[in-house]
Amino acid sequence: MKWTHSQQDFIKMCEEVANHHKNTISYTLDHLAFRTENRNESVELLSKLFDYSVQEEFLPFADSSNKDNIDITCAALSPPVDSNMPEIFVSSGNWRSIVGDWVKNRKDVGGIHHIAVKIPAGTIEEIMEQWKQYDIEFTTEKPIVCEEDDDGLRQIFTKEIPQLGNLIIEIIERGEHGFCSSSVAKLMESTKK
Repeated sequence: MKWTHSQQDFIKMCEEVANHHKNTISYTLDHLAFRTENRNESVELLSKLFDYSVQEEFLPFADSSNKDNIDITCAALSPPVDSNMPEIFVSSGNWRSIVGDWVKNRKDVGGIHHIAVKIPAGTIEEIMEQWKQYDIEFTTEKPIVCEEDDDGLRQIFTKEIPQLGNLIIEIIERGEHGFCSSSVAKLMESTKK
């Protein structure tokens, strides 16, 4: 079969696109995180609407010397089995806490604090460098590493992104554990203004 010039150009273009995508990092929506005035009401509604169940409830600052954050409560919600829905975290806290202040600054209602994207292990620094080219800033210089997980749970928050309605994006490399309460506390601290 004899290829015409345009067919050869098309094949070359397809090969270039394939090579570009082969080296592209894949992102998966990992979870949504809400900060609300009343965590229990939010959890109940999400359970009724989407059949989520409470995986775990925890106090990320239980061992903290910062008394303002002692009352922050979090719930990790699991989606229904065989669904493509992401995990959901819901937090609330007293009016002086990181979470309470964030909710208060949003007319005492709160909302989606961040979305998290899961990435392949070992790529977080590369993504940070790529995103910095688009003027994306991060709340910490380096990823936060879970102290209780030795298999690779690493996370970092962007600062609020104005072009996305001040949404925060979390980049996460997951290990075996679903989440790490000490990392949750460090991530929350990193967003305090």
